[in-house]
Amino acid sequence: MRHSAGLLDETDRNLLYKGMAKYYWHVVSLFEKQKAYSYVIEFSRLALQFVHVAPEDGTLIKAEMLNRQFNAAIAISHFSTAHSALLGMTDTAVQHAGLRKLVEKMCEGCHNIELIALPFPGLNAQVDEILSQKCRAAHDVVHGTPYHRVLYSWRISRNDYRGAAAVLMDSIQRLKFAGEGDKLVGEDMLDTPITKQYILLINALSCVDEKQAWVFCEGVEGENKTEAKRKVVTLSDVRREYQEEMDRTAAIQNNQFGFEPEDEMEIL
Repeated sequence: MRHSAGLLDETDRNLLYKGMAKYYWHVVSLFEKQKAYSYVIEFSRLALQFVHVAPEDGTLIKAEMLNRQFNAAIAISHFSTAHSALLGMTDTAVQHAGLRKLVEKMCEGCHNIELIALPFPGLNAQVDEILSQKCRAAHDVVHGTPYHRVLYSWRISRNDYRGAAAVLMDSIQRLKFAGEGDKLVGEDMLDTPITKQYILLINALSCVDEKQAWVFCEGVEGENKTEAKRKVVTLSDVRREYQEEMDRTAAIQNNQFGFEPEDEMEIL
């Protein structure tokens, strides 16, 4: 094998005549160089089937094949395959990096429903934290990747209603601060992004015990210090705020604006 006319490098030579697992590893490397990702997935699976007969390098082969299978699956949006490969990883740091990559790719590609449906045994808290970080970093809750919506759905699907309510409260505050909450989004003249968020918030808090029906309102970065103070908001507070928002929206739609006496123009 030393006389390969330069067709095989040192790594390739070391993978041949060393058992089926390493042979398939070699094949995976060839397809990976050509970006033939579906074949990378297929032959990495074959390599994993023979890991048990290569005990001396089994751990290394398994880790390498799972990593390559994961990256290939991400590249062609085979998310169930990427998810399976991720769950098989034993290196915590590699697994966490892969989990972040999977979550971001699915959210940015509008595969939110698929993400919510995937089981993440032992990793649910990490997924929640990744989504939470994305929400905290979001500057545009209207046109950007809908991380608030994804995190809300994620928590609802896992019966974390107060957690879902906290996401909605943050979304409402960001909409108000950005001035993006008054645009009509439905046939009803009172359907705006903010009023719809309030309805979801009321529903979420209504699903928990009355004594626990509250969330923290953290404020939004960029607000003045008085507005940005952390405060507790109860379900009754939310209902009152919702009604105030409905009244304000109705006034805007009917061109009814209130002025202070000193703001009124003198009629000549």
